Amino acid sequence: MKIKRGKGGSVEFAGKKVVALAMWDDIEKALIVKVTYNEKEVIISSPGEYEYSGLGIVAIEATSDKYSGKINLARISVDGVSALFVPQDFSVSKEVKDLMGVCNILVVSNINPANLKTLVDNFNSEFVVIDAQNNLEEYSKVLKKQFGVDNLVSESVISLEEKDFDTEEDTPITFVQLA
Repeated sequence: MKIKRGKGGSVEFAGKKVVALAMWDDIEKALIVKVTYNEKEVIISSPGEYEYSGLGIVAIEATSDKYSGKINLARISVDGVSALFVPQDFSVSKEVKDLMGVCNILVVSNINPANLKTLVDNFNSEFVVIDAQNNLEEYSKVLKKQFGVDNLVSESVISLEEKDFDTEEDTPITFVQLA
């Protein structure tokens, strides 16, 4: 899986044969996922489970007590790697945790940095991508205090494979800012 900044502030998740663009719509207050595969394009804007050319998506509404039919949390899995895209703060309920399962990569954007540890712990993520342009100073403070991370490395393309997560040993969490 390759993760990079997409057009219009989106985050791109690319596999060998398929690409998913996840973007937050400020007007609709919802997450939209655009999938491109075999010269086809599909827009996902409703909660559900989807699969296209080896890419799996679990899209849910996690932040509202009243169902609105909008997505605000998505797990994208391709080539044996799963990434949880978190575009806003939410409370991690047992139902959400069970539905999303273990996510190798956590991609956060527009969340309160103080909530990062709770997300990492709940989804057992080994790799965290921070997609935040504004809160970098606050993220740096939280990373230092909660995780002992001194420097946040910035990368324009992040490439990870299934073998990167196949270790039995307790590996340290890697944090990267999406450039």
